[in-house]
Parts: sequence; structure tokens; C-alpha cells
Amino acid sequence: MSTTDVTVTVTVHDSPQRPAWANTVAVALTVLLVAYAFGWLGWLVAAAVVYIAARVGWWWYTQQLAAQAAAQREHTAIAARADQQHAWVLAGDDRGNYGKYPPAAV
Repeated sequence: MSTTDVTVTVTVHDSPQRPAWANTVAVALTVLLVAYAFGWLGWLVAAAVVYIAARVGWWWYTQQLAAQAAAQREHTAIAARADQQHAWVLAGDDRGNYGKYPPAAV
């Protein structure tokens, strides 16, 4: 048996790539064309509406959770300040009565 050396040359061209949205549009148009051809356009529109409603619902839900968490942090901070001021009152410190805003000296 004889061995033969093989040399392979690969030339890479710097071709511009399509943006990501172009692939998405191409797939969406293909799906619409196939759905139209098979008479599934109504089902496809219904599925798209359900999908969009689910995405919007999830977004709304996460926004509500974030708002609730922010409100809980604010309430926790208020309670901590109230506890500190109560401790000052028990210790006879005037900061407990007036908090951050003591009365003006006369």
C-alpha cells in the first residue's frame, strides 16, 4: 500500500452576515406561507395571540413581583427606623421624638 499526501486549501471569504432579525423574519414568513397553503392560518393566528398574551402576562407578573419586593423593602426600612426611634425614646433621647427633623432652636 502506498501513502499519498493530500493538501487541502480552504479559502474563507468575509461575507456580510445577515442580522439576527432577518433570520426571524424569514422563518416567520415561511411559517405563514406554509400555514396559508395548508389552511392553518386561523389556528396560527390564534396560537400567536395566545403566545403574545402569555408573554405580556408574564411580563406584567414579574413587574408586579418587583413592585411588591420594593414596597416590602421600603416597609422594612420604615419599621427599622421606627424601632430605632422607639429605643431612643425609651433611653430618653430626643431623637426618638423628632426623628431626622428636630425642632428649630429658638
